[in-house]
Amino acid sequence: MRLKSLKSRKARLLNLKQNRKKVFFLNARRQGKAFNKVSKLAALLCSVVLAMALLAGLSACSSTSETKDYRLVADGKLTVATSLDIPPFEYLSEGAPSGYGISVMQEIANRLGLSCEFVNVSSDSVLPSIETGDIYDVAIACLPIYAEREEEVDFTQSYYVASQAIVTLKGEYLQVEELSGKVVSAQAGSAGETYAESAVSEKILPYGDVAACFSSLREERTQAIVVDAPVAQYFIENGYSDCEILETVATCEEYGIAVSKDNRALTDAINEVLSDMEEDGTLEALRKQYFA
Repeated sequence: MRLKSLKSRKARLLNLKQNRKKVFFLNARRQGKAFNKVSKLAALLCSVVLAMALLAGLSACSSTSETKDYRLVADGKLTVATSLDIPPFEYLSEGAPSGYGISVMQEIANRLGLSCEFVNVSSDSVLPSIETGDIYDVAIACLPIYAEREEEVDFTQSYYVASQAIVTLKGEYLQVEELSGKVVSAQAGSAGETYAESAVSEKILPYGDVAACFSSLREERTQAIVVDAPVAQYFIENGYSDCEILETVATCEEYGIAVSKDNRALTDAINEVLSDMEEDGTLEALRKQYFA
């Protein structure tokens, strides 16, 4: 009797152990399934977060591209209005545009991955032609950055700081003060005209181009010219040796490239390039090339 009881007890213990094993494996299996579900959910969430991050990155890149997405009159080309009668800034050499301003503009176009086309216009048409941005993209023509002009067009940062020369026939005058009340010529709309009116004489005779100013001086229709110092030097060395620079004044006008107000992205892009050109010495090298 006692033996039967003992066997029965062992059988119950064995069943209990087996049941516990089943419960353990069942729980482990359930936990495994739960863990797999959590893992899959976590992976899904990571995928969503990664996708959102990528989209955010793409959006940021897109936003950056849009800030540089300027408008051009012709695809792949920078169309530039200029006056090719202001040597050594902008002029014709062997039938092709040349000069400091031309080289600056060509380098800008090159760094933007664009070709460059120059269109010669009269000096009094340069700024009006830029206002809408439908005919020309930009203008470069020794344009001083004046507040009243900035109401009509945008200007890039300065690429040149000017000095004005007062030119007379050789031996005619000894000092600038003698020109008070005399007829003084300058190119219409130029920094020279502004300085002449404010500091040289009250009698100003503007001309459409610098060559006409020198002709008027030689023919004694005017007694002096006020013009950019490098321009004065160029004309004296190229056909007007009977003239001389009476005085050079560091007037410090800043020349900028004119852009339509409707094309701010282009202004920003050019400013970025000009900053790089100043920093890497390109602008200084071009100044030495044309103004040495």
